[in-house]
Order: sequence, then C-alpha cells, then structure tokens
Amino acid sequence: MRDIFHHAYVTIIAACPSKVSDGFLRDRRPGFPAPSTLPFRTPDGALGTMFLSHGTDLRPEPVNSRAWCLEERVLSPRSLVYCSHTLQYECQTEHMNIDRAADPRDVRDDIVQLPSWVFHDRFLSSPFMVPGIEDAERTLDKTWGKIISCYTQRTLTKPGDRLIAVSGLVQKLHQHWPKGQEETPVYHAGLWSHHLPGCLMWTVSRRKFPRPATYRSPSWSWGAVDGEIQYATRDVSNMICEVHCCRTFLAREEHPYGKVIGGMLILRAMVRRAIWDPENGNFFELHEVLAAGEYHSEEQGDDGEIGYVTADALEPASSSVGEVYLAILMKTDMTVRGLVMERDSTTGPSANTVEIVEQKETAFNLKIETFRRLGTFTAPFCDRGIWLSTPSQVLQII
Repeated sequence: MRDIFHHAYVTIIAACPSKVSDGFLRDRRPGFPAPSTLPFRTPDGALGTMFLSHGTDLRPEPVNSRAWCLEERVLSPRSLVYCSHTLQYECQTEHMNIDRAADPRDVRDDIVQLPSWVFHDRFLSSPFMVPGIEDAERTLDKTWGKIISCYTQRTLTKPGDRLIAVSGLVQKLHQHWPKGQEETPVYHAGLWSHHLPGCLMWTVSRRKFPRPATYRSPSWSWGAVDGEIQYATRDVSNMICEVHCCRTFLAREEHPYGKVIGGMLILRAMVRRAIWDPENGNFFELHEVLAAGEYHSEEQGDDGEIGYVTADALEPASSSVGEVYLAILMKTDMTVRGLVMERDSTTGPSANTVEIVEQKETAFNLKIETFRRLGTFTAPFCDRGIWLSTPSQVLQII
C-alpha cells in the first residue's frame, strides 16, 4: 500500500466519516459562520469595512486520529480531502479549499509533510543532487521527529501494530536518507543507528498508559509503550556514554521495518542507585542512596530531591517507592540526564552479548548486568563531582 500511495497521481481521502458505513459524499457545512459586516471610518477619513465573526467550531477530522491513515496522507503526492466543512486539495506546494475560501484547515489537525525531493526517485541514484547533504539530513531528522509525535498521538485498533503502521514511512525515509555518512543508517524498532545514543532519551508526553502485557519491542524503544512520544535530539555533543551494540530480532526477515520479537542494547555508562518516589504525578522525586542507606544531604531541592523522573508507563515499578538504577547518558552545564532502569533477574546476558563486549573491550570475565528501561531522569540537584566520577560499566538493556 505504501507504494500505491506514493506512486498514485491523486489520493481521495475520506476525512470526515467516523466509520466506513457513514459515507462522505454529502453537503458540506462551512467551517466559519457567515461574518457580519460593519462600516468604519479610517484615520485618514476613508470608509472601510470590518468583518466580525464568532470563530470556527471545527473539530479534528476523524481520519486524523487513526494511526494507519498517516501514511496515506504523507506519502501521497496529491490528495483530495473530503473534510466535514469543505473539499480540499493538497500537494507539496499547496493546501487549499477547492473554492479558495478561507479556513484551509483546522489547526489542530497537524499533518506532517515530507521534503519535496523525497518524491523524486532520481535522488535515490544521485543523492548528492539534493542541495546540501548536511541540510538534507538535518531536514529528515526533524521530519522524523514530527512523524513520531504526530503518529503516536493517533489510535490503533490493534495496539500490536505500533511499529507496523508506520513502517511505510520508515522505508521511504531509509531510502532517501543521504549517504554522506560512514555507514548507512540502520533501523532498530523505532530508533535509527545514526541517532544513537541521543535518541535513547525519548519521552512519553502528557498522559501515561499501562505498559502492554504483550511484548512489542525492547524497553529502550518507544514501540514498547503507548502514548505520544517526544523523539529525542540526535545531538551527541553532550553524551558521555557509548553504545557498543544495538540489535533487534525481526518476526519476519522480509519485513525489516515491522514487528520485532526481541532486541538488545549494550551500553557503557555510569550507573547510580537511587530511590524512586512516584507520588508526585508525572515528575517523581529521586533520592540518592549512599552505602550506609542514608540520603545525601547536599545540593538537594526544596523537598530533598536529587532530581526528577519521567515514567514511560503505568506499571508496578511506578506504583510505590522502590530502588532503581540510573544510567547517566549526558551532561549539561546545569544537570545530568539519562535512563531509569530496573534490574532484570529473569534474563542474563546471552553468549552473543558477552562475545560482542569481549570483542569491543578486549577483556574477559566481564560482569554484565541486564536491565529494563522504566523512564528518563534529570538530576539538577546532584553532586556533579561525585556523580560524574562514578566508574563506567557495561550493561545490557532489553
């Protein structure tokens, strides 16, 4: 279907019906009430006209709440969109009502637009025809972030389709990502290899949902949870960790952008133990644990906190005070940030994991602990000298 949309001359989008049996060929109701007019005298004495309107009562179109429908809208080079209030035409350079009336769209229906050169297959064979490889790559980076935000706000009838319903856009971007790098980017269940390790700092915006009971992807991937995702920057200038290996195991090898049945991330980072107190809503207190089991007393916030946590999901680990592990990924002038994890006692490092680490470290008998991601943290009140002098260790996140 992704190829059908991409190569279609025009796609007809039934944006207004809530279900397939509603139909979409009906009279349209204007989005704006008819304005009232009032004459008025301008400062220079001329007679002008003022238009008064109560505003719009438009609601987001039902099609824009469906995750599977994002691909048809973004991949189609031209579309006729049957909205609730009008018929619209959309292409790479225009978005307009057919009668050129005002109110071209509801501002709440934020549709992502691919760069125009993505629609020209000649760039596949000659990517340097794109003006400025760095600019093109930066544009696609921003586009991918917008796609993830827009896509993850939408609903799925089958939550297990979380990674599958965006796979067409993934394939299209993978084809066109400029090859001005040392290696071609690799897709890992929602994350790109050339964005690592920065993209590990993705967060769930607004409402949190229970963690799915059925496995969808590794915990370090946003595909493992529900809710709107804020994709993290690919900026690595402040990163103080190292990714040794990132790997996903596909459900079907012929579908490299679809469902996965497993994955691992081998990371070298500084790890701190902490107590997570989740009673303050979306942002949780973080208290440092000392060897004696007492809280650190220096440079704490007003409530004694060391920092704050943004949870990925509603789950047992976020229901009561408990011990967690903090993998420090980055530092800034004001804070340190990273991943909140719990130890996974059921799954140890595989033989492949040990082999990868031994090849990287040229060392043997390494103790590799296995963790699962719970969220992200920022620690503005920590003792940076102590935290950043923590010895690094190799860990596996699954």
